[in-house]
Amino acid sequence: MREWTAWQLHLAAPTPEMHVRALREVVAPAVEGCQHWFFLRYWQGGPHLRVRIGDLDARSAGQIDAEMRKRLAAVNQLAAGETTLDAATYEAYAAGMGQAGEEGTTIEPGRLRAPGLYRAVYVPEFNRYGGEALIPLSERLFVTSSRLVLAFLQREPTSHAQTGFALRSLATALDVIGDPAARIACCRAAANSWLSWLHRAGRSQAELDALVNTAGERAARLVATAPHLAEPITTGPVAAWGRELAEAWPYWQSVSEHDTRAQPRSERILFSHLHMFCNRLGMSVAEEFFLHIVLAELLEAAETERSR
Repeated sequence: MREWTAWQLHLAAPTPEMHVRALREVVAPAVEGCQHWFFLRYWQGGPHLRVRIGDLDARSAGQIDAEMRKRLAAVNQLAAGETTLDAATYEAYAAGMGQAGEEGTTIEPGRLRAPGLYRAVYVPEFNRYGGEALIPLSERLFVTSSRLVLAFLQREPTSHAQTGFALRSLATALDVIGDPAARIACCRAAANSWLSWLHRAGRSQAELDALVNTAGERAARLVATAPHLAEPITTGPVAAWGRELAEAWPYWQSVSEHDTRAQPRSERILFSHLHMFCNRLGMSVAEEFFLHIVLAELLEAAETERSR
């Protein structure tokens, strides 16, 4: 099993712009030349990036640590319009996040940490990704996903381009589920899961109803104007990610028979990878809900067209 050196890069402000600056100006230089690395965004203790780099010796880890520390200090200088996250604002936000939790378990938010670089310990989520024997498969996918997302964000995409990229990437990933009806059901299950999460996080029923209605309207427009967004990408880094998911899929299916919950465990593992991809892109839970609703409608429309 690979050895990972881990850091948390705590940010002064929760803005998407500061996250992207940290990725471009701190993470990208740090991982240049490294073969195995991945990142994700997180909120516990304040907005931060979690970076893991594999198989570093002590000297290399120290050099990367020093360079990231210097670069992060510059990134944490507030830009125009940014304000430092204060403890009261963090606690109000984190309370809902902690209550919503993960996989039905609440999370202790912890206190707000000061902006800066912290060494951390990487604890693999064996249960979420099929067990200890299969975690290397997921770590390999984390690396591929991180590389393709960072390369995409380096191009400074518009929000419109980011949504299109996310939809086609998710469509590529879901192609590992051979049955079209099962792909559509997986999307709808993911959307319902995020809707339940938002409810636990404190969203009112009126807010949830508005979100569902807006997602439905946007889905209808895209079905009419951009049906290609449900087509898998066949070349480049996203296609490579899709091929790696396809290679992992039979191994995930092999553990499903031991799971008694309604949704196959293989689909739940795939869902976790889709979530981590969206997380790396910077998508909120509400945006993920939208992506899955739209993709379900696009896939359903495509199947209806094919059956004619």
